[in-house]
Amino acid sequence: MRSRGAFDPLQHALKHQGFQHQLQIEGATALLQVTERARESFKSTLEQLVEDPDAMLRIGRTGSGLGLFPDTQKDDDQVILHDGRALLLIDQDVSETLADTTIDVEDHADGPRFVVRR
Repeated sequence: MRSRGAFDPLQHALKHQGFQHQLQIEGATALLQVTERARESFKSTLEQLVEDPDAMLRIGRTGSGLGLFPDTQKDDDQVILHDGRALLLIDQDVSETLADTTIDVEDHADGPRFVVRR
């Protein structure tokens, strides 16, 4: 029997095919979608900033809201895959906040920015 939070890559890949990430919130299924453009941007950011092959990017709480930073996987993380690689970590609290949203990238004068849409 697997412990709660154990990572099974095959099961994970099957659940997240098409990159719609399903999570359970008090008995209801909510979707967090990550666009192809956002996944590519996360991948590029990770490759540029992080040398540790076990590190991923985390969407987590910061002093000013939600932020994106390098981190390693924790037991209760939701994991988003891209090209067969774990790419993005989202803890349970943030997953609940992001339920029924889409993460995308928009171009701005000072460069691309990640956006969350309901």
